[in-house]
Amino acid sequence: MRDHFITLFEYEAWANQRIVDTLRGLRGSPPERALERMTHIIDAQRIWLFRLDPGRAAPEDAPGRWTLDQIEHHGERIARDLIEHIGALSNQDLQRVISYSGRDGVSFRSKAADVLTHLAVHGAHHRGQIMVDLRGVVEAPPSIGFIVFTREEQRTPAV
Repeated sequence: MRDHFITLFEYEAWANQRIVDTLRGLRGSPPERALERMTHIIDAQRIWLFRLDPGRAAPEDAPGRWTLDQIEHHGERIARDLIEHIGALSNQDLQRVISYSGRDGVSFRSKAADVLTHLAVHGAHHRGQIMVDLRGVVEAPPSIGFIVFTREEQRTPAV
């Protein structure tokens, strides 16, 4: 199960980077809404990692929108931290129930595996919204499906 989550968050990092690369390739400024959504995806990952591992420093509040450079920087960092954290977990740790509070102060309890699943689905949802934001802005939006990621991972370089 741990390896599955590592793969999911490798995919998250890959898909986020494909969006960043697409936004960098635009002739004009990226759509504000796309930057806001990317900020939200990465900020949510930082918040949930802190909830999973409260021994880490609490993340600073993100603004409503980071620059593309900030998105890339924070995205690379949180991807590395999430994958490292997951790699240190046992399957038993993934079933551990954590307690946390939402931004409104309401307390909840969830299994670590459910939190990680939520986080992966959350990112996919908002990247889908970004794909809508990019309609009419890019000629060909990037393919960011999980299966595309797995196909690319299976490729072997020509010798």
